Amino acid sequence: NLEDRRVFRELKGHTAPVLAIQYIADGSRLASVDKNWGCKIWDSVTGEVIFETIGFHFRFSSDEKWFVVAIEGKNGENHRLQVHSAVDGKVRWTRDLIGYGVEFLLDDSLLIVADEIGLLHVMDASSGADRIVFPKTSNGDVRLERTPDTKGVAVSYKRSVAVLNLSQLVLGVPLESRERHRFSTDGKFVWTFGNEG
Repeated sequence: NLEDRRVFRELKGHTAPVLAIQYIADGSRLASVDKNWGCKIWDSVTGEVIFETIGFHFRFSSDEKWFVVAIEGKNGENHRLQVHSAVDGKVRWTRDLIGYGVEFLLDDSLLIVADEIGLLHVMDASSGADRIVFPKTSNGDVRLERTPDTKGVAVSYKRSVAVLNLSQLVLGVPLESRERHRFSTDGKFVWTFGNEG
């Protein structure tokens, strides 16, 4: 409780430190991932685990019906991307692909995924089929953040950031950036910042 700083619920079940969480808008469910890639969806009211999987990048759809998770298999094998129902955990589809960043876009009709060799896949969110694949941007860590209207996404890599306009399917010219970025609430500006300030 932010008013009196009392803890009203502890969610227990992870076996390693928790690295990230994401709530849905009404606060009734949340996702969490730990250092060992244990990924859980919780009922935040009862504290019960709705379902769990293995993953390291995850995101709820904006309508809060679906949940995408990037899964890394053991010994660098069996990597995959899965979309689950956020209500009961049933798998909608699975695709063999390493996802270093994932975001739902355009009212959840599209999914954008940055893969292990730096390609940006714009996929049909209902099936996982590629709509378009953008050329290599970077090896390794690529960060994605959607605009508030879900019609665009900032793609940051190697201290650069580019904004992908999905209405035109055009990737903008990369701009010099820091390590992180955030959109303004109207989606007209993007701030970049890093560890050095």
